[in-house]
Amino acid sequence: MGQYRYDDIRGLIASAEQDGAIMKCKFRCTISGNAIDSAVPIVEPGAMQKFQDRAKQGIWYSIRRAIFYRLRRMFGYGLLGQMVAELGSGAVDAARDFTEHTYSDEQLDAAKVRAFEQVAASFRWDQGMGQFVWASEA
Repeated sequence: MGQYRYDDIRGLIASAEQDGAIMKCKFRCTISGNAIDSAVPIVEPGAMQKFQDRAKQGIWYSIRRAIFYRLRRMFGYGLLGQMVAELGSGAVDAARDFTEHTYSDEQLDAAKVRAFEQVAASFRWDQGMGQFVWASEA
């Protein structure tokens, strides 16, 4: 079985956790209980994705710089101004991190399939049961 579908591996997913731009999965055989971990980027970086990432990075940098500059001018260049400007910059960074790591269900499911592809050699398709089992069990 060369092409994997999410519906075929759903029962093997013991855990799936998004860690920023990474999907961390644990796949467990329902028969033997054997498990294996895998991690992949949620979005496969292609040429267009790299271009979009660079554009977003530039926009966020410009926003951060503008807020930092405005706050420093409002509160001065002393200790108070520095503290307020750093808080403002931190808020922009938090907003950027939140928006950059928001993915659709389809992207998350596709990442789980790619994570399974990395460990697929540990499993075999059992035609009789209609499911994947640990390779040594089939």
